[in-house]
Amino acid sequence: MSNIGLFACCGYLIYNLFKSNSFNNFSLFLKFIKNNILTILVPIPYVVYFLWFMKQKGAAELKSYMVQYWSDTFIPLNSSIFKYLVFTIHGLWTSIFNAFEIWGVFMMLLIVPFFIFYRKQSLFKEEILLLFCVVLVHLILNVFQMYPFSDRLYLYIAPFFILILGSSLNTLSGFAIIKKHFQKINIVISISTLFLYVLYIPSNDNNVCLLYKKLNNLEANQVYVTGKSLETINSFDKFTDNKFTTNKKILLLDTELDKSSYIVSRVSKKLKLNSTSPPESEIQNLIKSNRIKRIDQVNGYDIYEIKNR
Repeated sequence: MSNIGLFACCGYLIYNLFKSNSFNNFSLFLKFIKNNILTILVPIPYVVYFLWFMKQKGAAELKSYMVQYWSDTFIPLNSSIFKYLVFTIHGLWTSIFNAFEIWGVFMMLLIVPFFIFYRKQSLFKEEILLLFCVVLVHLILNVFQMYPFSDRLYLYIAPFFILILGSSLNTLSGFAIIKKHFQKINIVISISTLFLYVLYIPSNDNNVCLLYKKLNNLEANQVYVTGKSLETINSFDKFTDNKFTTNKKILLLDTELDKSSYIVSRVSKKLKLNSTSPPESEIQNLIKSNRIKRIDQVNGYDIYEIKNR
């Protein structure tokens, strides 16, 4: 059973426990246990295996390593939580609603009416509460640094946000100013979302796979990368569990430029389609001093050759 399945079992039990008010009456609680005994028993083999595994040699070291590895995905219980929330919300709107920033923000804003008029909601209300309990289990484990909360590990909550979006749109359709044109608005939003998804090409802003292939063809043992490049490359390697590799040694860019003939620079997509950000500042300085020239590019990166090395 996957970890998400375990979250679902626990979330389902929490949802039914509160819905039936079984925690207020012992006899009702026993009845709840009897009615949900199979769901309660499902996670037990996993828990027993986990407890056994943690007693094995090297398990404590592995746990320590994994906590450090996923450290930036755990909810910080200090002032940095605000920064964490900003990055997490950004990840949610790009991963779940739309990879294009502006439209992702727009779709995220569309769910706001759900929370403002929550008491008046009727559409999908029970389903949303059930899925909230599942997500709550994940968040509780995350606070105790037992399970990370990152892009590839929270994709399962997409139905949760989609149902909220549907319920929110249903609420908006009840306003007289919107009701008259709601069908047209709904069609425009749906077509625009589908159109943008069609435009989106996987890895269009971080194609490390192709970058590695390009680097492997270079006549060099080492390659410089800028700080931003290194950060996004490491993020990709982490996301793919180092499935893709290069035979070149990666070096952080220095001022001497005496260890390699090539530099990889990060190029970010801008909100405007088919446009990119200007080169990084250190790359701009090297271009101005005529020390490098661009020889190749892939989505998300430029490859430069160092002149007269």
